Amino acid sequence: MTTSPTENAHAVVLGGSVAGCLAAAVLARRYPRVTIVEKSDFHNETGARQSVPQEHHVHLLLQRGKDIMEAIFPGLLSELEQAGALVADLGHDVKWYQAGRWKNRYRCGIHAHYCSRRLIDTHLRRRVARLPQVTVLSRTQVEGLDFRRDGDRLAVGGVRLRNDDHAWTLGADALVDASGRGTRLPGWLETAGLGAVDKSMVKTDLGYASRIYRRRPEFANQWKVLLVLATPPHQRAMGVISPIEGDRWMVTTGGWFGHYPDRDPNAFLKALAALPMPDIHQVIRDAEPLSDVSVFRMPAACAAITTDCRAGRTACWWSATPWPA
Repeated sequence: MTTSPTENAHAVVLGGSVAGCLAAAVLARRYPRVTIVEKSDFHNETGARQSVPQEHHVHLLLQRGKDIMEAIFPGLLSELEQAGALVADLGHDVKWYQAGRWKNRYRCGIHAHYCSRRLIDTHLRRRVARLPQVTVLSRTQVEGLDFRRDGDRLAVGGVRLRNDDHAWTLGADALVDASGRGTRLPGWLETAGLGAVDKSMVKTDLGYASRIYRRRPEFANQWKVLLVLATPPHQRAMGVISPIEGDRWMVTTGGWFGHYPDRDPNAFLKALAALPMPDIHQVIRDAEPLSDVSVFRMPAACAAITTDCRAGRTACWWSATPWPA
């Protein structure tokens, strides 16, 4: 990475994810040219995305993350609210069961924004695409990295790209990998002689299922979020009703070591009924479903660490293995 960008310096970000959009915007403050490389359709705001397995599950923006996003993209939170995101005081608006009791509710002044992952991505991508320094290469695959010598070190000099029309190499003075679970960076670094990847795995057998429902207005004055958590080690399942745009609820239930349902709607309702408290099931059993049940599985969390003492750099990745299709 170039420490003092020149007037023609170029930074490349792999992946148009949340992390990729934020990284590109920050790099655009120092680099006159920034390119985001996204393998899917960056500008598609409605189609299904296999590369975002979390898209159909609960999302919210917590205080610190919101502060960072708003500092990078001023006005972003207001845009989300205008598009239907709900703001909840985490001490007052969340009816929260944990450790065998309902929490006391009070106004704490710490707020979260609740909405769908699609809404977050849509507004981040719109904002970053408007930056004059940023170019987006949509539907473009990364085939590998080109390395160059920087004194006694190897440095990334470019990325090898391919789309439906042709293949080419894009020069890079700085590279950020925000490609997420599908990253191939560890293999590229190992092939370049920058160190093998050691892995440490923690088995969790985590899974959860989610379904979208129409909100029931009679609960609007009682709570915005309804959350029931397990009391380990004897309980291993949780559930939550979270508001999203369009007067809808995102309802999720899941747990650890096999305590989660499959895609069957009846199994989903049975899982809600089996939670430590019946409140979520009592609300949802009479609510109108607006989607199928979506599931996610993460059998294990894996830390991959590679260190190259000669280059003076260490990298660490957390991922899930095996990942769902």
